Amino acid sequence: MRGRQGDQQVAEDELGRGIKSVEIFGTVLATMTGLGEGPALADIAAAAELQPALLRPYLTSLQRTGLLDADGEGGGLSFGPLVARLGRCRIETLGHRYGFLPLAEEIAATEDLLVGLVFWSGQVATVAKVVPSRASLNINLRPGTVYNVTGTATGRTFLALSDDPRVAARARAELAGDATLPAIGDVPTEDALARMLEEIRTRGHAFVCDAYFPGINGLALPVRDEGGRLLCVMTLVGTAAGFEKARAEALAGRLSARLAQICAAPQAVPEPAGPSDGMLDGGLPATESAAVPAERRGVGSAEIAGRILAAMALSRHPRKLKDVCADAGLVPAKAHGYMVSLRRTGLVEKVPGSPRYRLGPVAAEMLLARLQSFDAMVAARRLVEELSRETGMMCFLSTWGTFGPVVVELVRGREARHTDIHVGRTLPLARSATGRLFRAHVSADVRAPALAAEAAVFPDLAALSPAPAQLETEGAAIRAAGHATWEQRGPIRLRSLSAPIFDHNGGIWFALTLTGEMERVSAEEPALLRTLLAGVERISADLGYTVPR
Repeated sequence: MRGRQGDQQVAEDELGRGIKSVEIFGTVLATMTGLGEGPALADIAAAAELQPALLRPYLTSLQRTGLLDADGEGGGLSFGPLVARLGRCRIETLGHRYGFLPLAEEIAATEDLLVGLVFWSGQVATVAKVVPSRASLNINLRPGTVYNVTGTATGRTFLALSDDPRVAARARAELAGDATLPAIGDVPTEDALARMLEEIRTRGHAFVCDAYFPGINGLALPVRDEGGRLLCVMTLVGTAAGFEKARAEALAGRLSARLAQICAAPQAVPEPAGPSDGMLDGGLPATESAAVPAERRGVGSAEIAGRILAAMALSRHPRKLKDVCADAGLVPAKAHGYMVSLRRTGLVEKVPGSPRYRLGPVAAEMLLARLQSFDAMVAARRLVEELSRETGMMCFLSTWGTFGPVVVELVRGREARHTDIHVGRTLPLARSATGRLFRAHVSADVRAPALAAEAAVFPDLAALSPAPAQLETEGAAIRAAGHATWEQRGPIRLRSLSAPIFDHNGGIWFALTLTGEMERVSAEEPALLRTLLAGVERISADLGYTVPR
């Protein structure tokens, strides 16, 4: 059976007796992180070395708990919405304990470099979080982007410093030309790769100059835990002109010293002032459980294990066993065997030097595997078409570009009025629903170049823009409402409603905007907003976003 050992290969006799069915449950989840998009039951059974008949009830329970979803079109299986909560919780817990989340934000702000946090997931190194710089780099780096291990600084850092056998297996596949999942990076010769890996082990970091993205340089730094185990790689990206090798080497020395200091004495995540961040109230929220017929046979212990994992994800703070049991509706005396097996399969681990538990590495891998296989652009385009067809109105999709939000998809609808909106149009930040939405959600550093460019090209618009204090007040109101509006008055009277699509980190990826005749939109606004918000929230959930509690 293909399993993944947790707690840094803790010996079985140290953990004690577990529950065989829970270990099968964990093995199935760990196995699926390396199977690519939408594997069928037979593929999962073969990889996990299980008989399909034995596997089927486990898959039923995994769907029932929200850990898996069935693909209605392809017939395969994918990771479900609960996985998004688990992975996000794991990354945030580690990020604050080992300091790499606040450090990434600091680097982006002070050094004006894009920062990517990259974890291993299944077959490949996968981006978990991107912190943008003020400068626009025009590279498509996002959560879910995957790196080759031989052809990138990030991947080679994993290959040089990780003891995970899957990393070496991926390298062999790339060198042989047999890698099944395409990723960024050109494969070097074996001799050149060996020299690069030795340099990384000697210097402690990797640097690439003008490589797979023309005019872009990158620096990859390892992030380790207190035992020296590689947790993730922090990748810094800048222009070749502004992030030359001398600057990168000096920065690598300073940051490596800071990371080593943090990892030698990790920060204890403070306990919340009150009780746990949330309560399950008898099980998983109804919105997370897949619609599985009640009569379909599952595995009771697997569903209890799912409830334990959901309870672990209620807080990014490491948790006491009694608190997990209280939230999962489980008697503590019965929980030990479950925790043994969840630790053994990498879904849960103990905090070093503490009796508390946190989610294990497989939790993050499942989220990243979900991001690898989910195409948000395809889903958002489909939603644009659905909304326009249902309402008859113009509907369009925008994303943040070099100088503000840019329209990337548009359906005019049956009732479209004449407007100058078209694919490729950059929308004003202060005088459009889409612009106001992005302005409310992107940082001041990111929007500053767009505001400056807009003021230079359209000085009349800049003169009409509200004062900074009013902008902040409007931004807070838009974030609280979950959408932005704008009215165009004059001969053509239009009203627009715009709502965000978020990634698992809470960053805005897209804005989806409905535009129609002012009188109709105003009269039907509550119903239109319900439809719009339901659509964008569904895609945000598929990207791993969970509404803050």
